[in-house]
Parts: sequence; C-alpha cells; structure tokens
Amino acid sequence: GECGAQYGGTTDLSKVEGECGIVTTMINKFNADNPDVHVSSNVVAWPGYPQLSAQMAARDPPDLVTMHTGMIPDYASEGLLEPVEPYLAEAGIAPSALTEASRSAVTIAGRLYGLPFDSHGGLFHVNMKLFAKAGLMRDGKPVLPTSPEEMMAQARQFTARTGKPYLIQSLVGDNAYAARNLYTYLLAQDAVLFPSPRRIRLQTPQAERIVDFFRAITASGVSTRNQDTPAAIASFMSGEGGIYPTGTW
Repeated sequence: GECGAQYGGTTDLSKVEGECGIVTTMINKFNADNPDVHVSSNVVAWPGYPQLSAQMAARDPPDLVTMHTGMIPDYASEGLLEPVEPYLAEAGIAPSALTEASRSAVTIAGRLYGLPFDSHGGLFHVNMKLFAKAGLMRDGKPVLPTSPEEMMAQARQFTARTGKPYLIQSLVGDNAYAARNLYTYLLAQDAVLFPSPRRIRLQTPQAERIVDFFRAITASGVSTRNQDTPAAIASFMSGEGGIYPTGTW
C-alpha cells in the first residue's frame, strides 16, 4: 500500500508499524544516509505482476522488486532476476543467518534470488467465546481438529450448540482462498505438486480428498456461503462464526 502521508518523513524504524510503514521508513532512512543515491518506490495494484511483466517486456524493469516466493522461479528461470549472494556478502550477511524456511523459499538451483523479509502462514482465527459455548475448550485453549473427520464432527457440534457456522469462508471472488487451502493440505499430505518445473499435478487422490471435504463441509450447513473477503472478515469480527482461516498479512 501507500502510506506516505503517515510515514513520508519518518526514518526511525522503532516508531513505525505495518509492512507499508516499515518499508517506507527503510527507504526514507536509506535516502537520508546516502544523499548521493535516491530510491523511489512505485506502488502498484496487488499483486503487481502484470505491471512488472509489462515493464520487463518494455526493457524498463525496476532495480528492486518485492515478490512472493512462489513467483520467483517463473522469473528466475527466464533469467529476469539476478542472484543476490554478492550483495549479501558485500553487506556482511551470510545465507546461514536467514531462517531455513525463508532461505529455501528464495533458493533456486542452489542460488539465492532474493532477500526474505517476511514469512507468513495460514492461521485459524478462533472465537473463544463461541468455542466455550460449543464445549470445544480444554484448559483455556480451543480444541482443534487433527483430521477431516474430527473437523466435521466438531463443526456439527459447534453449530448445534451455538446456532452459528463453525467455519467462515470467503468463497466469492476469492480464488486465492481455495488455492491456499488446496496447496496447504496437499503439502500436509506430502503430495508432489510439480513433478517437473513446467507441469503441475492435481488429478490425484490427495487433491480429490481435499476438494470433496470442503465441498461436504460447505454443503452440510456448518459453514458460511456466498461471502466475499470483506463480508467474511466482518462476520468473524461480529462474532458470527467459530473459525476464520486466513493468513497473517
């Protein structure tokens, strides 16, 4: 996002919050410390890859770009990204200083193609009050399922006792939600998604199991339906459901 109005002149990282504020302040501080070099930022509509590809096609790419790790192989395999090991070495940063998860995410064919600065994952956001009403609290912690069968049983118990949906889902206009669920639970089953760099494999028993389960839980009356992301967020914030699965962004 763009937050120049709030952080346009800030150079103290200890006094800012949020990704936009932190990145903006880092740029401000770099410019203040290096008057002979000026870094300017270009805020684009999320996720920004159509514009990035257009800039590259026009031979006018940015010097630096923020990129999801899932996109790095596409650009690196075409020679559109430059390995960063020399720059890390110059700055005195050893690859071993990075977490294993972040380092592996930017490593392609043994080379590092980015400096990780954020690692986020999917979370179950839980309404503890409703979970208590549903009898799904133990020692002050929510009882969460460890299998599809447990989730269905707990979801039915939750809805029967609270009259509210167990699962809040953003199913309208949010293809990323379904993709994240499929990807997450395929990885949980150690499925091989990409048998080769240019081929994805989704016609598998593991994938069918995931799709069948989410179809069943949506059809069984224990989940919201016909909500987009703003509506799903509003539902959870208003206490209208038990769990809202979404990321840490």
